[in-house]
Amino acid sequence: MLTINLIEALPRTALYERLARENRIVEEPGRESNVVFRRPYNEVVASWKRCIAEAYEPAALYRRFAYNCEHTYPNRIQADFGSERASWSNIAYGARIMKNLFLRVGAMSDYRRTFWKLALPLLRAGRIEDLIHIGLVGHHLVEFTREALSGRQNASFYAPNIRLKADSVAVR
Repeated sequence: MLTINLIEALPRTALYERLARENRIVEEPGRESNVVFRRPYNEVVASWKRCIAEAYEPAALYRRFAYNCEHTYPNRIQADFGSERASWSNIAYGARIMKNLFLRVGAMSDYRRTFWKLALPLLRAGRIEDLIHIGLVGHHLVEFTREALSGRQNASFYAPNIRLKADSVAVR
């Protein structure tokens, strides 16, 4: 799976120490990264936004998932989880996930047709785990991208100044 991030140098890491020695760490609220890039900051952020907008656009994202379903997933090494995996509590948990997935992505999302184009063949083939994985990861990436592009989410989950949805609402 393709992931696109802006670097966030974490304290007490070799990267952070090296960048600090080079005076390339900046702690300013509202920045997408604490790194002083070699290219202009606004140019780097704009590039990142263009990349995620294209890569995580639902049709493009689901095309990559479809490729993985056909060419990659069948070749994965299957772990033996024994009988613990097929417990009634796990089946109930999976059913709740599927219900939420079908409701939020399959019925309410603006990319539901794209989702069902991949989901229906997986359901027919009994590939429930692949469907859950793709549905959850896909929904997360689409939502993350939309929030990041609108300014409601930072580029890095590690940034100390993560924006919260509530932050965008003025408190009176």
